[in-house]
Amino acid sequence: MLFDIINTYDDKTIAHLKQVWEDIIIELAKQEDAKKIVSFLGKCCVLWIDETKQKIHIGIPNDFVASQVEKFFKKSLQKAMQDSYDNHYSPNFVIYTELQSWEHQLQTTIKHLLPQGNETPTFSLEEPTISKELSDHFGILFDPQYTFARFIVWSYNELAYSAWHAIAQKPWEVYNPFFIYGNVWLGKTHLMQAIGNYIIEHDKNKVVLYLPTSTLIDKIIEWVKKWTLAQLQQKLQDVDVLMLDDIQFLAWKERTQEIFHNIFNEFYTSKRQIILTSDRAPKELTTLEARLQTRFALGVVADIKQPDLETRIAILQAKIAEKWVQLDPEHIELIAQTVQSNIRELEWALNIIATRSTLLNKPISQNDIIDALSTLGYKQQRTSHHQTQAQHVAEWFDGVVTHIANHYGLLVSDMIGTKRTQDVSRARQLAMYIAKTHFQWSLQKIWAYFWWKNHATVIYAIETATTQLNEDKHLQKYYTLLIKTFDL
Repeated sequence: MLFDIINTYDDKTIAHLKQVWEDIIIELAKQEDAKKIVSFLGKCCVLWIDETKQKIHIGIPNDFVASQVEKFFKKSLQKAMQDSYDNHYSPNFVIYTELQSWEHQLQTTIKHLLPQGNETPTFSLEEPTISKELSDHFGILFDPQYTFARFIVWSYNELAYSAWHAIAQKPWEVYNPFFIYGNVWLGKTHLMQAIGNYIIEHDKNKVVLYLPTSTLIDKIIEWVKKWTLAQLQQKLQDVDVLMLDDIQFLAWKERTQEIFHNIFNEFYTSKRQIILTSDRAPKELTTLEARLQTRFALGVVADIKQPDLETRIAILQAKIAEKWVQLDPEHIELIAQTVQSNIRELEWALNIIATRSTLLNKPISQNDIIDALSTLGYKQQRTSHHQTQAQHVAEWFDGVVTHIANHYGLLVSDMIGTKRTQDVSRARQLAMYIAKTHFQWSLQKIWAYFWWKNHATVIYAIETATTQLNEDKHLQKYYTLLIKTFDL
């Protein structure tokens, strides 16, 4: 098995695999954005080179990163691999959860390998001059941090992302108007500005204007007072893509709604792209004129839902990779369980935790997590509930270990100590197997419980217990009883 091969590597082989991975990353940086490489490949490594099948097996820490690597890097990684290693080799992606903790012997820091100037894409609004004139007048610039590469795609926003990406590549040809809605801080502005940044980067002749709706309202009032609406429409005539954020703020402003209705019609009939965001679907914007609600729904309407627990964990893992913070899986889950409302607060929590770790120069503890969450207004009852659950699970597993020890006529201290008799080893292996398969404990957590062990020992114990359960009928009978007793 792959686990066995990895754990028999000597120092020379490990050094070779690390060098192969670094060479691949250096080549990959010639094709891909450095920030994106760090975000999704930072914890990955070369696990094994199969000379017979001409495959380089790349370890990936979890399913989410695997999906992003497949989406963004599959072709470019193969090219980088062939350019740096051998033209006949191709990558094979292997999900290897031990890479999540930054403690594996094959992992290496890749940030220093990447060109520093490529970490954050920069875009200029100096040309064409129309874009600069509009930007100067309205006072709104695109944030270069908002790119497709930095947007976390998951089931809760996949439809919106796919549509936005299509518009960015072929604006005014598909999905016009495009209307996206959802609660605050779920990524609507990020996606909208990602389109603008993409268009500006790839076609500098196109004029893209992004405005919060509140700014548009202020400008309309200003133009009504100082000039004429015809002059405002003339200024907007050169705009190819109009982006308005939080369109719900047009509510109760009848005169402004009428003016915007004319602007909308002008863009729509001249086949120029309109992109809108809101906190509600068009039909729910009951404080707007019915004709505006109807026009907003003429194209494609997509929503961004609140991310579920699995997605929040995936988002945190991606942000952690960017910030080079080390967090235990239990700490990540605690943050994701506590902060449920939006993505922004997930990142705020992580920033507070990262700052604390840097300033204090020490590993992050659960108390640090609790303090950071309290800073954001998440009080002790939420974290204490998690702690109670964790404590309950630990006590539950203690009961399983005690039951196994009694069955084999052993002391619990024998099972978590250094004793290695046959009965002790069999009992310990069964307990480790149950911890992995029924409690979903990580290898690190298992060897920490049986405190003198390491990853290789735990893997061996689980594999041995699996074989014994398949072959030993007496052990199968006791295992079935144990599972029923503890309702596992």
